[in-house]
Amino acid sequence: MRSIRVLAAAAALLTPLVFTTPAAAVDVAQVVGTGTISPGLPQEGCTPNQVVKFTALAAVAVGDHTNTYSFSFSGGSGAGVCESLALGSGTGTLTGGVSGTVNYNRQGSAVSISGTVTVGGDSATILAAQCVFAPTSADPVVSYGLHCTAVLG
Repeated sequence: MRSIRVLAAAAALLTPLVFTTPAAAVDVAQVVGTGTISPGLPQEGCTPNQVVKFTALAAVAVGDHTNTYSFSFSGGSGAGVCESLALGSGTGTLTGGVSGTVNYNRQGSAVSISGTVTVGGDSATILAAQCVFAPTSADPVVSYGLHCTAVLG
């Protein structure tokens, strides 16, 4: 239940970005989903080679129209990168209605995303993307919810 409240609070904080983004040549996406992490993020110490999976829905606003796309992320921190509940970074591939290669950088519950994606057949660069990471399991964290607001150009 705490995770849902965290995601709802994040949505409330991030929603103003949607309404303050300039209309010229940008799309705004709201992404909500859940995922798994293996072997898991410890609260103390760190673990290398995390495998991260994520399934989500993205609502992308283009002008007066909003389209919804389902997609998945598969990636992780890779060799030599040690992740903990406090810090993590890595790369992965998006497949489905949103596709491409993205990088993530997580500091506590704040996640930033960068990369180039294809949405509905159109290529776009992620100009800015901020997410809220909400663990849904205990130490080690092996499951999570994620809510993102992204500006694509």
